[in-house]
Amino acid sequence: EELDSIYDLNFRYLVVVAKCYLSLCKSNNQVGKLLIISSLADRFSMPQYSAYSSAKHAVRSFFTSFSREQKIIKVRIIHPFRIDTSFFNDYEK
Repeated sequence: EELDSIYDLNFRYLVVVAKCYLSLCKSNNQVGKLLIISSLADRFSMPQYSAYSSAKHAVRSFFTSFSREQKIIKVRIIHPFRIDTSFFNDYEK
């Protein structure tokens, strides 16, 4: 259940939005741009964050392929080092 919620929030919802955006771009015959905010966790896994890291890796993998398959949308993925949230509070203790 926890894995599903992590994947929903960090991966699946992005895919749903991207596919809707793709459909919109195709129907308007326009080139689109997507900026995906991922995490360094897709490249550097940390103990006790395997679900999060794997979801972020799925984001990178999916959108790398998506951008090559769908020439109508340009995709950029950024990997911020850290965003000021409570996410790492338990990790730092």
